[in-house]
Amino acid sequence: MRPWIFAALVLGIATVHWLVYVGLFGVGFALGDAGAHGLGPTLVGIAVGVLGVPLMYLLFLPPAAFGSSRWWGDDSNFILMLAALNALVWGCTLAWLIRRRSRKAGEAA
Repeated sequence: MRPWIFAALVLGIATVHWLVYVGLFGVGFALGDAGAHGLGPTLVGIAVGVLGVPLMYLLFLPPAAFGSSRWWGDDSNFILMLAALNALVWGCTLAWLIRRRSRKAGEAA
């Protein structure tokens, strides 16, 4: 796989991941504030939890974990930036797996 194709794949996956995550996060936030219960909010919560791995869970750490007294976990810009970095992690990982699988398929043929 050529480097520019790999980079385009990473950016494409990251963009889709970021859009889906931010959309589901917004829906989950709205449903949580409305006090809605049922299968829909539960499924949204599960999807947000899975797509938030690994970086979004940094928001649960106390400020002392980063050697600071100020924590930006309630700042929407920080959350969106962290979601973008998390999407890049997902994009790199999935693109690497796709490249690896296509190489193995090419070797088997």
